[in-house]
Amino acid sequence: MGRWSRRLARVFVEWLHPRPLAHWLDVGCGTGALTSAICELGEPASVVACDPSAPFVDHARSRLSDARASALTWRGRSTKCYPCPGLICYSCPRPLSPGGIVAAQVEAAPMEISTDFAHFDDYWTPFLSGTGPAPGYVMSLDPAGRERLRERLRLRLHAGSDGRIALRARAWAVRGFPSSTP
Repeated sequence: MGRWSRRLARVFVEWLHPRPLAHWLDVGCGTGALTSAICELGEPASVVACDPSAPFVDHARSRLSDARASALTWRGRSTKCYPCPGLICYSCPRPLSPGGIVAAQVEAAPMEISTDFAHFDDYWTPFLSGTGPAPGYVMSLDPAGRERLRERLRLRLHAGSDGRIALRARAWAVRGFPSSTP
């Protein structure tokens, strides 16, 4: 979700309609945006956030001041944090308590937020970070290709009279409810 993750995480938690005092597992927590939103909006008993990237987990730890949350780097199966939701479902003897939610399959819904940019460079500069799929692609281009892409985008995005660019960002969220408890 990149630079919009904090705003989208709030929309996602509200969409899940979590029950209070649930225990959460945030798989692929990145910098902790979803974990923070869970603590703020979800009334959790606990949240375990895990990610394969130690720098992301370190960043998440530095931002998580809620005692209910902890952040871990997964190193194989020994930490009980798994790298994909499918492994959680099939690898744990009891992955969910009755009424638990796996936010990974079954029902999908778009979540949209407004994304406003002060000017074109405000939009373009994050693509030069190299972090994430789109910035990774942009940085894989040679300088001439990167400049051609920049110019095409500049021409296609319509700025207001003040130079601002208003767009909508969409992320797809999914959730599932187990049909029976193992």
